[in-house]
Amino acid sequence: MPDNNEIIRSVNNELIHDKKLEQKVLALVLNNQKISHQIIPYLMEDDFYVYEHKNLFIVLKTLYDETASINDQSITEKAWAKGLKNVNQSLLNEIYTASAFEANVQSYLDNIIRLSKLRQIQKKTVNIVNKFNSNTSQNISDDEIINDLQELLINIDRKSVSENFLTSEKVSDEYYRNLQKRRNSKNEINGLATGYTLFDNLNQGLQPTELIILAARPAMGKTAFALNIALNVAKYAPIKDGIDNNKNVAFFSLEMSPEQLMGRIYGATTNIPASKLKEAKFLTDHEILKIQNLKLHQIDKLNLFIDDSGTTTLNTLIWKCRRLHKIKPLDLIVIDYLQLINVDNKSRGDSRQNEVATISRSLKLLAKELNIPIIALSQLSRDVEKRENKKPMLADLRESGAIEQDADIVMFLYRENYYKKAKKVETNPNEIYNSEPTIVDLIVAKNRSGSNAEIKLLFDMPTGRFENIDWDQINRYNKISSEENN
Repeated sequence: MPDNNEIIRSVNNELIHDKKLEQKVLALVLNNQKISHQIIPYLMEDDFYVYEHKNLFIVLKTLYDETASINDQSITEKAWAKGLKNVNQSLLNEIYTASAFEANVQSYLDNIIRLSKLRQIQKKTVNIVNKFNSNTSQNISDDEIINDLQELLINIDRKSVSENFLTSEKVSDEYYRNLQKRRNSKNEINGLATGYTLFDNLNQGLQPTELIILAARPAMGKTAFALNIALNVAKYAPIKDGIDNNKNVAFFSLEMSPEQLMGRIYGATTNIPASKLKEAKFLTDHEILKIQNLKLHQIDKLNLFIDDSGTTTLNTLIWKCRRLHKIKPLDLIVIDYLQLINVDNKSRGDSRQNEVATISRSLKLLAKELNIPIIALSQLSRDVEKRENKKPMLADLRESGAIEQDADIVMFLYRENYYKKAKKVETNPNEIYNSEPTIVDLIVAKNRSGSNAEIKLLFDMPTGRFENIDWDQINRYNKISSEENN
């Protein structure tokens, strides 16, 4: 920890920094190239406040990335090539005089990162104050200020170097504890049960840190399926043997209002068609009593948190998840759907593919940070509709490269009968509404920790309810379906 007297605080508009600390870090690299791998990968140029130090780090990082030798000659030549004339022998001689100790490298790095964070806070808060003091302050909304602060919190969320590494012993201890926990558990699976047996058996449920992508073409039932999973996880569970088995779920619906979402929840839990619930006039007394009973004993007790903003940016979504997780530790996050998330401060000309890459990577990092699974719904390319075999493939993911790379599990929903009926009646598939329960294929196309599979589920479209099915049901359905199509 640097001496407080060494730290130059904000006086005469100067930002907080420690010149001697910056010199010590740079001196370690200059004096011993072998230690550069312990320093350069963990710092950014903005971690250095002094302009000459910042430029010297740029040169050192360039040489490091090129695996070139780091010495006075290579530094000055590279600086000259980059037009950084203030990186010269005079500066190097000054750096060499810094008294730095290799044993303190971790402490140096942690403190230089800490000061860098403080400068970001200092600059952002000054900017916010200046906004309020400007002539246009009346036009500044509360949301704009909140977004500025959220952006700041996300940008400074860098771990110190000491937090980035775990010893083999610590990782081994944690693994062994979890191994014993799984061995002694009375539960059939060690992950988060979705309620769909074959899928849960495939991967032992949803696992912490996983990013699960659920993709489908419109009208396949992806929102309904995601909501069914959320409901199965969030069901109220009474405390048993002193153990609280309740699971908290956050649901972000960027397409539907909370009331529309609740309509689907009532449909799936009461088995009353959504259209009948929406009309309401033709509900029987028995159905009203059923709704009241389920409301009191099930729905009101769901550990489900529904975001009501309707639209959101990536930074806002991350901030909301972090805040809710601190208040009510989350076990699952569901986002409907990925392509509707907006990226904050996107660069001009940045492609949507790059934006989606940022979103998918950020969601994966959030899953790791909160140590919970995240389910993100995704669209499929329209190219699916153009080919004869309409069963989805990984290549059908819109802006697919980054999504496929970041996801631990990619699964698709596919209803073969949907396309058969559309072809038979020669109409727009989006207008097809099947009032009978239908078979849906849940296609696990990528599974980082297990096997791929195709799982049959029963989808009752009027109520939006997904259920497990047995082979007898499948055979009966296939027989009926075959007769209908002949």
